[in-house]
Amino acid sequence: MKRLRTPALVLGALALGSTLAFAQNDHEAATERRAAQAGVNYQYVFGNNITLSPGQESGADVYCPEGQVPTGGGFGTGTTGNVNPDFQYAVGRQWIVRAKNWGTSDENLRAFAICAPGTETGPYPQDGMTLPGKD
Repeated sequence: MKRLRTPALVLGALALGSTLAFAQNDHEAATERRAAQAGVNYQYVFGNNITLSPGQESGADVYCPEGQVPTGGGFGTGTTGNVNPDFQYAVGRQWIVRAKNWGTSDENLRAFAICAPGTETGPYPQDGMTLPGKD
């Protein structure tokens, strides 16, 4: 007997679509719950929006408050999906994102960091080594 998988795929795609709409809020709430259980005070910090012209590659960054460092982070863009990240990483109190707009219209790029108490974070460049990032 042949099984039909199409209805399951359609239902799965619909469920995924509705789940993604709430993913950021759910992630923040879950992170805050885990942080409270661990006794760590995490804080989400958002940088300014920058505009990427079509074909432009540039960076966005955000700084954690004094006495905190990024434990992770990410970025937000427009809804077209035309902005692709090259890399993202933490240095000191800063979270850096570099991305390119592959589309044909202006797009926004905004970095965010998840900060926690601390004083250091990598990478640790050697003397004379430069780290890529903002223009």
